[in-house]
Amino acid sequence: MKIVTAEAMRDIDEGTIAGGYLSSADLMERAGAAAAREIHHFLETIHPDHALRVVVICGKGNNGGDGFVIARLLAEMKRWPVAVYCSHSIEQLKSDAEDKARALLARGDVLLERVSFLGEHLRRGDVVVDCIFGTGVNRPVRQPYLGMINDLNASGLPVVAVDIASGLNGSSGLAMGAAVVADLTIAIGLPKRGYFAGDGARHTGRLRCVDIGFPCHLMELAPSEGEALFTPDVCPLIRRRPSHWHKFDCGDVLVIGGSSQFSGAPLLAAAAALRGGAGMVTLARPTSGTVPVSNAHAALVQIPLPGDGLTLAASHLPLLGKPLARANSVVVGPGLSGAPEERGVIEAVLRSEKAVVLDAGALAHIFPLRALFPRSAPVCLTPHAGELKRLAQEFGIATIDPEEQAAELAKLLGAVFVFKGQNSRIITPDGRRWINTSGSPALATAGSGDVLAGLIGAYAAVEPDLSAAVRIAVFIHGLAGELSPHGIRGLAADDMPELIPQALKLTSPFA
Repeated sequence: MKIVTAEAMRDIDEGTIAGGYLSSADLMERAGAAAAREIHHFLETIHPDHALRVVVICGKGNNGGDGFVIARLLAEMKRWPVAVYCSHSIEQLKSDAEDKARALLARGDVLLERVSFLGEHLRRGDVVVDCIFGTGVNRPVRQPYLGMINDLNASGLPVVAVDIASGLNGSSGLAMGAAVVADLTIAIGLPKRGYFAGDGARHTGRLRCVDIGFPCHLMELAPSEGEALFTPDVCPLIRRRPSHWHKFDCGDVLVIGGSSQFSGAPLLAAAAALRGGAGMVTLARPTSGTVPVSNAHAALVQIPLPGDGLTLAASHLPLLGKPLARANSVVVGPGLSGAPEERGVIEAVLRSEKAVVLDAGALAHIFPLRALFPRSAPVCLTPHAGELKRLAQEFGIATIDPEEQAAELAKLLGAVFVFKGQNSRIITPDGRRWINTSGSPALATAGSGDVLAGLIGAYAAVEPDLSAAVRIAVFIHGLAGELSPHGIRGLAADDMPELIPQALKLTSPFA
């Protein structure tokens, strides 16, 4: 989905109204209705003790008008009491916002009160909807808004921002003196550059984007600031599986990894490949003979690589010959130590014609094996910030911007890069880029990257376009983190493979 500046989105809005496609009031009603649906879904993910009431905070402009519609529609659901606190009196609101406020007031069952501060009005159990400002903020926030934003941030309550966290510049992503820290932001129309730039990521939280009927040709004319991945972008990539396929048609994935310290990492990758849809997954990892091979997933074909159990070695190549020849994709690296002894196996994998995912410990061998790049077969590298910095230093990349480092390395190595982190970046050798929007802080747990590597392997085994395989995997991995039944702090990577099918079913009817 195209990312735009706040100015470009404003042009789309004005063009829609001027062209007679929809009125300002109609757009406000549609935006409020779409946001109310997303807020409803969000409320259902929160324990009832922490969602006793919905509080909507409205400014005097169109964003506040959206808030009045949201409050009215949530009140109609009769699930939660709704209160609205507004920075101005009804008479001071812009015309369409005033009409929406009066329609809300006519219900008689929603508290609507003008306030200049929020501290004493917010209480435990409230979920707050931020409709103070839209995307047009371009100067420092002043009173009374400054106090309201600070009160909201100090409350410690869950916050949903409509279109953008109030106080955040929609184009630069800079907090204009103060900005709401949101747990969920509902983008209206198209995602804004400010979500991903500057301070944006820290203030945006989870991200959803809703279509409210802006004309397609106006959105197509808007200058692009990049591409973001949402459910509508990923759903078409997950195609119907033909009914006559057998297990080998569904993808044969070989996972190679593990060492004495990280013996579980390749198991996480293999389990993720299974749950991601691979028809056959083979797990090969070192074992001393005294450490039992895991039976956590009986469907896995497991190949113990005998020795001291400390590291992968070239002596293991004879045992890997047949599974490597049969595989459609190879995931190598989860749990590897980066020791020189591992390099012979990684070189053999890179010399094959298989799609390869290089993760974790395998990334330490890229520079010594640089003569093997670019490959004729697809290859994906999945560094986190520290690994990317090391690769950039090894290859003498001058820029200090991590995304640009990944782009230069992708071109140099002929590889698809996944720069992991909040809003992971996917970058192809020809310069195409996507920003992932799924995910939550729950993914900040050991082993999460191993799960992602296995998922990429599952889709790389059947998808001829590696960038499409990576987009599916990165988005589904992030969504699995959002679906954690154990909350943000309680999710372990061991739980994630079981969440992958649920994330797939939410994304595609053909999961």
